[in-house]
Amino acid sequence: SSSGLCAGAESLSKCLQLVKQENELYIQSLVKKPSVQLVIHSLSSKVPQFPSGFTTEYTGFSFIFAQGVRFLLSKSLTDTDSCMRQFVKNPIVSCSKGRCQSKFADESYWLSSGVPGSFSVNNSISKCAVCKGHGQLKVVHSFATKKPNCPGNYSSLWSGYSLLE
Repeated sequence: SSSGLCAGAESLSKCLQLVKQENELYIQSLVKKPSVQLVIHSLSSKVPQFPSGFTTEYTGFSFIFAQGVRFLLSKSLTDTDSCMRQFVKNPIVSCSKGRCQSKFADESYWLSSGVPGSFSVNNSISKCAVCKGHGQLKVVHSFATKKPNCPGNYSSLWSGYSLLE
């Protein structure tokens, strides 16, 4: 409280200065580092673990693309929209003039979990997680078989393979 801060202050102006400093410190404590969202696809029937320092926003199924008559919807696997919260055979909804309807997708493609002989959605489609953390991410690719090093003050969250879409 300002009365606690001003106890022992010599003047009103000194008291106001102390209150202003306290408020600025409080506001600075509320400002966080920039946040970043990250999508991870497990390529298995298990939900992937998120890196240290990240929290899970939601989990789902790994969606690649759907196509039908006069439309094609594809998602980059680095896009959080590629992690669908639910498996839906026709993941396309079209809205016009306040009315929405599901569009029939002739085909929809999902990442496989790699589980052989599995015909259930839960076991055959790859699981994904969308995570949130604070800071900046850098992706470093190597054009050789050697794993690249992280630059500067960055640390590795995971290593994998580059995919050209």
